[in-house]
Amino acid sequence: MSDAVPGSAGDSGPGPAALITGGTSGIGQATALLLHQRGYQVIVTGQNPATIAAARQALPEAVVVLRADARSLDDAGRVAAEARERLGGLDVLFLNAGITRPGPVAGTRRVPVSRG
Repeated sequence: MSDAVPGSAGDSGPGPAALITGGTSGIGQATALLLHQRGYQVIVTGQNPATIAAARQALPEAVVVLRADARSLDDAGRVAAEARERLGGLDVLFLNAGITRPGPVAGTRRVPVSRG
């Protein structure tokens, strides 16, 4: 059994398309590499200039690395347009970007989130 997907090397046409937010480091970057190896066309996003530069060096040239802030609707629209233009659409969307504030669970409180 192969891990290759339809459209991957040896098949006609490009492979499926994936977008990974927060894909310039850690689990996101590892996922981007794995999907690329399995025949996916991949776009990753990040906002830190240092991790963006490192990802461009670490990931295969075919993986597109874009600067985007996952909190920005303007950036989300720009990334969506870029994915549509480069890949024709998406088969996988991995929303991996996020922040953490480590601390004891007992000290955690509810904070309203703006939906605008």
